[in-house]
Amino acid sequence: MTDHQQSKGGLRAWFAVGVLSALYACSFIDRQILALMVEPIKRDLQLSDTQMSILIGPAFAFFFAILGLPMGAIADRFSRKALISIGVAAWSLFTASCGLAGNFAQLLLARMGVGVGEATLGPGAYSMITDYFRPHQLARAMSVFGIGVVVGSGLASLIGGYVIEASMTTQATHLPLIGDVRPWQMVFIVVGLPGLLLSLLMLLVREPARRKPLAAAQTGNVNGLGRQLRRQFRAYAAIMGGFGLLSLFGFGAGSWLPTYLIRVHHMPIHIIGLIIGLSTIIFGTIGTLTAGTLNDRLVKRGRPDAPFIVGPAIAVCFLIAGLIMGLAPTRGIALAGVLLFSVFGATWSGVTAAALQLMTPPDLRGRVSAVYMIVNNAVGLGLGPLLVALATDHIFADTLAVGHAIALTGAIAIPLGIALIRSGRTHYLRAVAEQAE
Repeated sequence: MTDHQQSKGGLRAWFAVGVLSALYACSFIDRQILALMVEPIKRDLQLSDTQMSILIGPAFAFFFAILGLPMGAIADRFSRKALISIGVAAWSLFTASCGLAGNFAQLLLARMGVGVGEATLGPGAYSMITDYFRPHQLARAMSVFGIGVVVGSGLASLIGGYVIEASMTTQATHLPLIGDVRPWQMVFIVVGLPGLLLSLLMLLVREPARRKPLAAAQTGNVNGLGRQLRRQFRAYAAIMGGFGLLSLFGFGAGSWLPTYLIRVHHMPIHIIGLIIGLSTIIFGTIGTLTAGTLNDRLVKRGRPDAPFIVGPAIAVCFLIAGLIMGLAPTRGIALAGVLLFSVFGATWSGVTAAALQLMTPPDLRGRVSAVYMIVNNAVGLGLGPLLVALATDHIFADTLAVGHAIALTGAIAIPLGIALIRSGRTHYLRAVAEQAE
């Protein structure tokens, strides 16, 4: 056994995962914070709903997606920690620059920059973590990394609720060399600048040895990526598409949850931010770690098909939580549903990431991770919120039926996701066996 094999899963590996998880949390705060400050930004910059929707979605998502594959290719060939460190510094600066924007064009350019910078993290992190751990440890490690999602989302909700409340009462703050800044501008600056320190912390992470030499690899090009995706299409479709449908429900319900609680249950926004933020951080962390640990225990006991056992179980619980939350007749039941929804909101992140890495050649892991993130964002973020809105406007034709629209979206997406996940089990086992040879 080599020194590298002996060191797998040690303190150095867990330190790296901790740093990467902190970066993931930072990225989600920077990514989502704009959506929680829509009203004060619209008011101060005199923007339309259409302009705000462009800033929240396409301005970020298009550049995040289009740069994903090139960043994945860099991660497959060069230093992953250097790529991530540069990316963190870039998106942090662009986030802070959002706070200096004085019009739509400036804010648009800054959001584009955030998308470009954040495109570096996923491909590099997934590839590094896979080389740090053994297969039966991987889902738990990926779940710890995935905690960044729940912590980042939770903090964004907490901060957003505070900003909306403060923007109604607090005057502008004067900063040296910058001048007067409004509360929402201060938030961008405050959440952006710490990322610069984290980019330096990334330099303390050791680059793990890759499992196979890249020079002799036959898959390390665009044709190799396409060939791999075609050869294992059924397995990749089951994992990316099946779990992508879970994300569709998660993003759709999560995006409209504050609106639902305001319209139907008449709750103030700062209380909503507090409840969603804390429940996401606390219960989301517990759920994500539990799912990853369960997946690893099954793998260690000789069940390499663990994602196809854990995944559908998560999906059923997620749907039940969504139905309770969306169809609740009272505020108390709705909040109970929110807490349960928070438990399962990101539980599949580590399970999915580990499954993809174990079935993919080492020199393609960065690019396959990029493809997964593109699919997950396109299906989840691209369709989820839209489908809930369409159901509210055109099926129920009632703004107070947003909870029913959330429930309907889950009732359709989750069973389809389970069916798609289960369809790929045999193909996945075959792909994992090839990589284990």
